[in-house]
Amino acid sequence: MTLSKTTLFSTLTAVAISILSIHSASADSIVRAEKLSSSANRSYKVAGKRYTPMTKVSSFVQTGNASWYGNQFHGRKTSSGERYNMNALTAAHKTLPIPSYARVTNTKNGKSVIVRVNDRGPFHGNRVIDVSKAAAQQLGFINQGTANVKVEQIIPGQTAAQTIVSPNNKEFFVDLKS
Repeated sequence: MTLSKTTLFSTLTAVAISILSIHSASADSIVRAEKLSSSANRSYKVAGKRYTPMTKVSSFVQTGNASWYGNQFHGRKTSSGERYNMNALTAAHKTLPIPSYARVTNTKNGKSVIVRVNDRGPFHGNRVIDVSKAAAQQLGFINQGTANVKVEQIIPGQTAAQTIVSPNNKEFFVDLKS
């Protein structure tokens, strides 16, 4: 069976639209280039330890423990000056630029979400990222409190292919430039 490029493109587009409409209520953060905060990206010290945030969005990958923060911080100001919303897909990181975007993947179950980094932390234990309650729900560790994750910085506009995650959490790519 041979499919023309037009038929294949139409089929993949229809599949992508149906998948996205099924998951529209739990869509990832929309990645866009944003001006970095001058105040939130300065060197800072917490509990005697100095942290130097990245000053530009660039390639970055890290693995480690993630935790989530919810009710007790809801409505409080973040490092970016925005109010924390536990129902938004956001995160706190010690050194990623603010604001920026990262894909966080739960290494145990393979679930993944794109979050907007708008706060500093976590400063408890050996954790590498704090995600919002909504992100923890999508990553499947809301009840456990922590999970081992992979954090990947997303560089807006750099990818040539659109990643789509299907309901069974398998990724496939649609090259929109061909």
